[in-house]
Amino acid sequence: MATSISKSVNYKQAAAAPDYQVAARPVDTFVSGTGNDVLSKGKQVAAALEQASGAVARYGQVQARLSKEQEAAVAKAEAAEYRKEVVRDKARADGITANWQEQLKSDLANADLTNTTQEEWYAGWKEDNPTFGENVATLITEEGRLKFGVDLGDVLGTNFDINQIKQQEFNDVEVLTNGALAKSQKIPTATADSKGFRQFVKTLEEDMSTLGNETNQSRIPKLRAIARQMLTKNDDDRLYKWLLGEVAGRTAIGGGDFQNDVAAEREAIKKKKLADKYKEDDRVEKQRKAKYAIDVNAMNLELGEILRFNPNAEIDTIVQKYIDMDIGDARAKANTMVNAYAQEYGRDRVLPAGTENQIRAEFYALKTPRERHDYIDERVLLLPTELAQNLRTNVTKIESHYDDKVFKSNIKNLEDIVGETLDADYYPAVVQQFSLLYADYYASDSYKDAEYGERITRAGELKQQALLIVNESLGVDAEPLNDITELAGIPITPLKDSNQAGLDAWAKESEKNGGYPSKEFLLNWDRNGLRRPN
Repeated sequence: MATSISKSVNYKQAAAAPDYQVAARPVDTFVSGTGNDVLSKGKQVAAALEQASGAVARYGQVQARLSKEQEAAVAKAEAAEYRKEVVRDKARADGITANWQEQLKSDLANADLTNTTQEEWYAGWKEDNPTFGENVATLITEEGRLKFGVDLGDVLGTNFDINQIKQQEFNDVEVLTNGALAKSQKIPTATADSKGFRQFVKTLEEDMSTLGNETNQSRIPKLRAIARQMLTKNDDDRLYKWLLGEVAGRTAIGGGDFQNDVAAEREAIKKKKLADKYKEDDRVEKQRKAKYAIDVNAMNLELGEILRFNPNAEIDTIVQKYIDMDIGDARAKANTMVNAYAQEYGRDRVLPAGTENQIRAEFYALKTPRERHDYIDERVLLLPTELAQNLRTNVTKIESHYDDKVFKSNIKNLEDIVGETLDADYYPAVVQQFSLLYADYYASDSYKDAEYGERITRAGELKQQALLIVNESLGVDAEPLNDITELAGIPITPLKDSNQAGLDAWAKESEKNGGYPSKEFLLNWDRNGLRRPN
């Protein structure tokens, strides 16, 4: 069997060797396509190389074809995936448009578009809504972005133009209306069919034409709007009469439906204005009655403060004050009160047995003139006249710790104690501090519940505490009379120096009272936390 050259010649080595000097194994002389001629070694090598190069070329062609087929498959797969992404992106675009178009419409309807362009407004709107930009950034295909731009652009453009035109028309109507309201008030007596009012309407129509409303059809809505404002604000229906043809020589404007609508509108406005007037009148009347009731109550209280003490007191000034406050029956009401108090004071009152003592005990238990005054006022119509007058004379006579026997006895020997522990000049300061401490004790429940002996013991403790306070305030050493560690909880009240007015009052009171102020004066002085003068 013949062996092919490709199997008997290492053609790769032969091609690399100079002069094609290769070592070949013995082969038969058969070479396909050449007959049975005996080939030389050179021809055999050349033939083998030609056959090998053909094989290589065919291998490259196969590989190139396979590479193109793979590239085409990849491109086909990528195109299919892109088409899928386009579908997804368009769906995302629809969702974004749906999510934002209502807000976009709402913002356009509420924005002032009269002095801006669509591009300027949209740029500002995007800045105010950063989430919108984040949503748009999720669109990754040109087709998706293009669809979103077309869809949202249509919403933006349409609504911007509509709202801008509406606003401009509204502004035009507002300008025309304000001018018409002012001009119509300058001809208040001119009737709807007068020459002056005709000129007024003519001027309105000329102004509308200047603003672009050149046809009757475009001017009629604005005339109606002005008529509505004239009737609502100025109670002027002359322009309605003009529109409805209720003017001599003037036909109605618009068709039957329009006329019926305008007439119904005018009637509704008139009814509302009448209802508002009734409502306002009712509000004013309720307000007047409420004020009247408040003022009458104030007058009764003011008169009562006077008449309860003296039914014959002069009250003309008070009555006139309330007459001037629009209480027309102030005099009659005052006379009724005078008669009532006069009858009440003229009645002989008799209290049940024991009640008077109880009343006196309650009265004297009160610690301030204001409390005692109020106590009498609350019972003035129940008390016999003599008892009420007696209590009145004692309103300012307040029983205090100065009247307490224990306090008085301790004050008497306090001067000797001060002399033993401090300089006698400090006696007023110790007395004042002891008075403040004992006043707090006197007003406490402990005092009320204590026996006489317990009060004496407590007074001695407070006296030592007063000495200690003065010692500490002066920075001097003084030996306390007894152990006072248990008194540490008593509050220390720092004293203040009086101003010159207070010192003058002290001197005047001392001179009037024989050299030293009265106990009532001292009580008020001490309560104000003032240091007594030496």
